[in-house]
Order: sequence, then C-alpha cells, then structure tokens
Amino acid sequence: MIVMAEAYGADGRLVAFMQYLRVAVVAVTASIVARVWGLNPSHVVANVTWFPPISWLPLLATLALATLGPCSRTSSTSDPVRFSYLSPPVSS
Repeated sequence: MIVMAEAYGADGRLVAFMQYLRVAVVAVTASIVARVWGLNPSHVVANVTWFPPISWLPLLATLALATLGPCSRTSSTSDPVRFSYLSPPVSS
C-alpha cells in the first residue's frame, strides 16, 4: 500500500500512519460491538485448567519423532525430491 501510494505521489509516512490508525480503529470497534451485542451477562466463564495432567506416552512419542525424525533419512544431495529447489529446471 505504501509503495503504491508513493508511486502515485503520496506521502508514504502519512499512508503508513493512516493504515495503522485504520487497524486500531477496526480493532476497537470490533471489541465494542462484541461487548455490546455479543456478550450476555448471564454467560458463565468456563473453568480453564492451565496445566492438566500429562499423558506421558503421547508426549514421549512426540519427543521421539521430533528428535529421531530428521535422523531417519539420509541427507543425500542426489535425492531429486528433497533438493529440487537447488537445481535449475530441466528443459526437455
């Protein structure tokens, strides 16, 4: 938006400020609308458990995949799928 405005001769700093101001106004307006029309005072806030008990088996499986996953495949530069972005396109 700033580049386009500068291309048409506008001040980029003013355009950037107006864009930030627009985001702030939309965020405040959305918050007010949600508060006025979207919230019923009879709603009860849900009880959130921030630190639930840990399921150890899924956690260990995730950690094993995170640490051993990258090691499971050899990093060969001859692999056409893995390193296809390094070579230029092949013309037929």
